[in-house]
Amino acid sequence: MPELTAPDPQETQAGSTSKSLAEVVEMASLRWQLAELELRSDLAAAQRFGWLGGIGLVASIASVAVLTVVLTSQLDERLESSFPWVTLSAGCLMLAGGLLAAWWSWRRFRGEFHGLRESLDECREDLVWLREWAQDRP
Repeated sequence: MPELTAPDPQETQAGSTSKSLAEVVEMASLRWQLAELELRSDLAAAQRFGWLGGIGLVASIASVAVLTVVLTSQLDERLESSFPWVTLSAGCLMLAGGLLAAWWSWRRFRGEFHGLRESLDECREDLVWLREWAQDRP
């Protein structure tokens, strides 16, 4: 029959240390992957915001030009001709649409942009865990 001997405490501690170190390395690797995914997501949200916000800004600027032309032509004519309702309506619709697109893109950007929020929270938890782990070690 094989003899049962108690495990050597130093061997157990060395095995525990290597296992704990492996856990720390795995944790760091997972945190790095999380940060990378968050940064990619934030970059995509910023790009969408740039495109939609830019389109809204261009539409708003163009509508200001249209509205300016309508108002100045009306001041020049001083009610001697009929008011261009179609042009004024188009300018107002372009302005409203541009502002709505810019507002919508800003809200979407704010909702999607994480700014490493989750990674920082995870790092805080990891620091607490590492402190506890270091205090438990002899």
